[in-house]
Amino acid sequence: MNGGSLSISQSDGNSFSKAPLYDETRRLFHCINTHDFEELSKLCDDDFGIVDIDQEGKSKVIPDRTSWENWFSNFFAQMEAMEAEAYTEIMNYRVRTYPAVAWSVVDFCQHLKVQGQPMKYFCAATIVWKLTPDGWKEARWHCSLIDGPLPA
Repeated sequence: MNGGSLSISQSDGNSFSKAPLYDETRRLFHCINTHDFEELSKLCDDDFGIVDIDQEGKSKVIPDRTSWENWFSNFFAQMEAMEAEAYTEIMNYRVRTYPAVAWSVVDFCQHLKVQGQPMKYFCAATIVWKLTPDGWKEARWHCSLIDGPLPA
């Protein structure tokens, strides 16, 4: 990537909103928390698949778009059946951008409430972004569970 302009952002939380791709990252989390499959589909190409966390806290490799669609359709249906409520607290956000590709590292706490029981999961995600004619899209997501579930 010689010659590309490089933007590096690291924040204490007060200036995350000014960092490149932060709004897109918040939109990803919002779609997951509200089970918005249609909007999430528009934000993600996931050319190289994703690695996500399953309901037991284990890594789940999702290798292609068809598997991605099945994963999120089933996950959202399960969350709705459990009447789960969720929100994401971004604790740290770092990003590097070039003209057509970027990557970010997001440390976050995923808050989940199921049957009145609040829990929290501390996670780290690496996101690879690509610039398309429709704007920035997630090209790869890799999430790891650092700690949890913990009582909230």
